[in-house]
Amino acid sequence: MADNECVDLLYLACNRLEFTRETFTTLVANTDWPLVSTLFVYDDGSTDGTLEWLSESILQVPARSRLVRTQFCSPVAAMVDFISNATAPFLAKTDNDTMLPPGWLTAALDVMHQNPELALLGIEAMYPHNTDADAPRSFIPSPFVSGLGVYRRSAFARSLPQVHDRWYGFEDWQAGIGNGLVRGWIAPALPVFLLDRCPFEPWTSLTAKYDRLGHHRSWPKYERDSTLWKWRWPEQIESRPAPEGRFLCAMRVKNEGRYIQEVIGRALELCEHALILDDHSTDDTPAICRSFGDRVTLIPSPFEGFDESRDKNYLLARIVERNPEWVLWIDGDEVLERTGPEKIRAAAAAAPETASFTLRVAYLWNHPNQVRVDGIYSNFSRASLFRLRGQPIPSLQFVPTGFGGNLHCGNVPRGLNGPTRSLDVRLKHYGYLSKEIRMKKYRFYSTVDPNNAAEDNYRHLAEIRGARFAPGRARLVPWQE
Repeated sequence: MADNECVDLLYLACNRLEFTRETFTTLVANTDWPLVSTLFVYDDGSTDGTLEWLSESILQVPARSRLVRTQFCSPVAAMVDFISNATAPFLAKTDNDTMLPPGWLTAALDVMHQNPELALLGIEAMYPHNTDADAPRSFIPSPFVSGLGVYRRSAFARSLPQVHDRWYGFEDWQAGIGNGLVRGWIAPALPVFLLDRCPFEPWTSLTAKYDRLGHHRSWPKYERDSTLWKWRWPEQIESRPAPEGRFLCAMRVKNEGRYIQEVIGRALELCEHALILDDHSTDDTPAICRSFGDRVTLIPSPFEGFDESRDKNYLLARIVERNPEWVLWIDGDEVLERTGPEKIRAAAAAAPETASFTLRVAYLWNHPNQVRVDGIYSNFSRASLFRLRGQPIPSLQFVPTGFGGNLHCGNVPRGLNGPTRSLDVRLKHYGYLSKEIRMKKYRFYSTVDPNNAAEDNYRHLAEIRGARFAPGRARLVPWQE
C-alpha cells in the first residue's frame, strides 16, 4: 500500500478551456488525495481563459496546491521544471486532455510498490483495459513510456530530459539511459482516455477547433464502440452490430508503397476490414491505404522511435475494440495466395477449439516469379492468424523480446487459450525480392539490433558465405499459385 503524501502531481494545461474544465473537475473527483503531497498546476501561457478558470478551481483541491504560470511553450520543458521543484519520492503527470478514472493513482502506485525495480510507469491504455479499479495489475516492460504516468523521482537524479521540437525529448532521454532504467505500461490498462481522441460531440468539434488554433497535435480517434469512457459517459457506449464477416486484417507498416495495394486487396478477399498502423511512412503508403475507402482504417503512429512490441500492443488494443472473431496479422509486404481465403475460412470453421494457425512464408528472390527454398527459406512458417473472441483479453500481449527495438515479437499475441495448428496457406513475401532491398534490411537490422547471435547477426540477408541460416548457394524454384 502507498504511503500518504508520497506523490507530487503535475497537471499541465495550455489553452483548451473546455477540455480543462472537464479533465480538472474529473481529476479532483477521482484522485485519492491523501496520497498527494502537492498538486502542481502548470499553466503554460494560456490566453483563452484557462488560467483564470484554474486560478479559481484550484481552491477546490483537498490537498496542498500550487498554481505555476510559465511560458515554456513545451510540455517537456514544463515537466522538467516540475521534476526540479518536486520533493516527494513519486511523481505523477497528467495533461488537460486526459480523463483519469476513479482509483487511478492508487492502482498505479500499487504497481510501483509491487515492482521496486520499476522506475517509470505509463498509464495510457496501451493494452486492453479493465474497468475494475481493484483488478490486480502489473506492468509490461517497454523501451519507452509517454509523459502520462507515475515515476520514481530518483529516476531523474542523474539527468533530465532535454527539449527538442517543442513536443519531444522525454523518449529520447529514456533511450539515452538504456536498459538500466526499467519502464513499462500498466496492464491490464486503466480506462484512461484522451478527449481529443473521442469520436463524439462535443469533443470532436472542440478538437477540430483546437487543431485550427494550433493548441495540440492531431491524433487518430478511438473506435466508436470503445468502452474506455464507460465510467464517465455510459450513454455513449454503442452496441456494435454483428459483423458481416468473421475476419479482420491487421498490419503495422512503413513505406510499403510498392506492394501494399496487392497486399490489402488480397487480404480483403477474406477480411471485412483492415486496421493498418502506419509508422511515419514517407512514400505513398498512406494514400494507397486510404484509397480502399471505409474498408481500411489507417492509424498514424503516435510514437517516435522503433519499438515493435509497443506498436503491436497499441494496434491490438484497437483491434479489441472491434471484437472480430479472427485476426489475420500480416506484414505490409506479404500477399495471401489466391486460394488462401477459401482455405482459411474452411480451417476456421472446422477447428472451433484452435487458438491460432501458422501460415507458410514464401520468400520471393530476385524475381517476382521465383522463390528461395534452401536453408531457413525452405519451409518457414509463422503464426499469423488467431482467434480473438472468447479469449482472455486482458492477458493478451506482444511481449518485449529484449532484442533491439523489440524485434521478432511475432504476429500473434501471447496469452491465447487453445492449440496452434499448421495451415497449408502461403504468404508471398516481397520483402527480400532484390539484393538492394536485402542489403537495406541487413543494414537496418544490424543498426537497430547489433550483435544478435541468435539471429546470426542477420548474415543470411546479406548472403554472407557460411551464414548459419542459409549456408549454401541460393536454390530457387518457380512461384506457382
